Amino acid sequence: MITTHTPPANQGQIVEISYGWNDCRLYRCTYDSSDRTIVWEILDQRSSDALPDDWHPVNGSPSAPADAWQACPEPL
Repeated sequence: MITTHTPPANQGQIVEISYGWNDCRLYRCTYDSSDRTIVWEILDQRSSDALPDDWHPVNGSPSAPADAWQACPEPL
């Protein structure tokens, strides 16, 4: 199971976005509390590799192109 972190700006929102690393890839989990849907996405390898070494989800959302995220099943 992947551990995700929610940046402070995303905490307590109707739509909460969290990020987590698994197998050297960055995942994004979007939880919509209005209808309880969960969407998992993975950042493409090139964009994951381009993130600064000191980037961490608790510091904010990553600067990655919107089209670099691809829908995926929940990581194990």
